[in-house]
Amino acid sequence: MGTDTYSRIFILANPELSSLPITDYLKSLNEKDAGFNYTDRVTEIAQAKNDAMTFSILLYGFIGVIVLIGFLNIMNTVSTNLILRTKEFAVLKAIGMTQNEVRKMIILEGIFYGLLASLIGILLGTALNYGLHVLFAGILDTAWVFPWASIGIAFAGAMITSLAAAIWPMYRLNKVNIVDGLRREN
Repeated sequence: MGTDTYSRIFILANPELSSLPITDYLKSLNEKDAGFNYTDRVTEIAQAKNDAMTFSILLYGFIGVIVLIGFLNIMNTVSTNLILRTKEFAVLKAIGMTQNEVRKMIILEGIFYGLLASLIGILLGTALNYGLHVLFAGILDTAWVFPWASIGIAFAGAMITSLAAAIWPMYRLNKVNIVDGLRREN
């Protein structure tokens, strides 16, 4: 019984000297004795960074798929809306509205959708961001910062998406003859 047992030993190496001899010695002890476990801070930090990178790739991949599905859904909705209004656009052209004026009206409608979606998304996203910060305040010791960069990215994304969703079906509508548009049934 006169032996001391230690459950953990922390070794602080001089940062100016190479820690390689100590690391090699401790690794050899690890190989000799199954009860001995060796970990170093550098390896743990590298593993944590690798885990964070893997998590980020999975998370951003998932977000990318969601954004793509959302974009296609918006594109389909706006396209269907404009196609169903073909007769309305034909009537507007018949009473004197030019093709450029119809195009401008559709683009302004897309901008309106983008602004409305941005406003709703920014309000809900910021509230959710703040709520999550309050929820995890005991775990993470960080101050909440207004997410200006995220809001800018979300605003730009919503505007680009809504404009792209309006422009693509607009070119299909430009090819429709006024007479054919007036004959079309929804």
